[in-house]
Amino acid sequence: ENLVGYAKTDLVIASCDDWTSLTQANISAREWCVEINGKTHSEISAVPADRLAEEVKVLRPLPSPRAAIRRGESRKVDRLATVRFGSARYSVPTRLVGAQVGVSVAADQVLIDHDERRVAEHPLIAPGEVSIIDEHYGGARGTPRRAVRPRTATEKAFLALGPVAEAFLRAAAAAGQSRLPAHLAEIAALETAHGRDVLVAALERALTFRRFAAEDVRSVLAAGPDAPTTAAAGAPLDADLPTVTGRSLDAYALDRLGAGQVTK
Repeated sequence: ENLVGYAKTDLVIASCDDWTSLTQANISAREWCVEINGKTHSEISAVPADRLAEEVKVLRPLPSPRAAIRRGESRKVDRLATVRFGSARYSVPTRLVGAQVGVSVAADQVLIDHDERRVAEHPLIAPGEVSIIDEHYGGARGTPRRAVRPRTATEKAFLALGPVAEAFLRAAAAAGQSRLPAHLAEIAALETAHGRDVLVAALERALTFRRFAAEDVRSVLAAGPDAPTTAAAGAPLDADLPTVTGRSLDAYALDRLGAGQVTK
């Protein structure tokens, strides 16, 4: 560790009279260093040359004296994979959580860079808003869905009809159906007279037409399975409708009406 000091003190004093040039002095210094580093050191009880070969494996490169080029302002990515800029938040890929990124603005776009690479682009938003890109989190997230929790015996009996009953209950509640518990009790009681399969089919039909009252379900049951169904726009109705004769618009012309009805 102190070879330069040894060379200045011991080597120069011992060999300076034999040197004729600087090149010869440097050669002597290198030979002396190789000799000294090849012997066992009294302090470390090891050969310095061998020790250095092992230490080189774990040495880190020196930092570059060149200043790093930074784009925009530096921000740290938080645990939600977002950065705060201009009192708004912008998402970045989740792999950058905890990393430092550069945030800048070009026109109406917020540009986010990491290691000289563009990792995100967002439209500039107002303070307090949040701009999220689903791809930063692996894709779009589904809408949270809470399970229906029946509390009364009536609700439990109704939901026992299966998934159609649950969908019917959710839609009726979302539509603001009044007296919903009473309607559910009446609908569940219809199973005794019509059977579960017929009642479930009627519930499915009532759900299609957005009819959530007990009398609506009874009407569906009374109409039977052959009742008309919904049809696409412009398609004929699947129903036996009465035929009505039509009249041409010419039948309503003034010259075809009675003379006493024509006025000027």
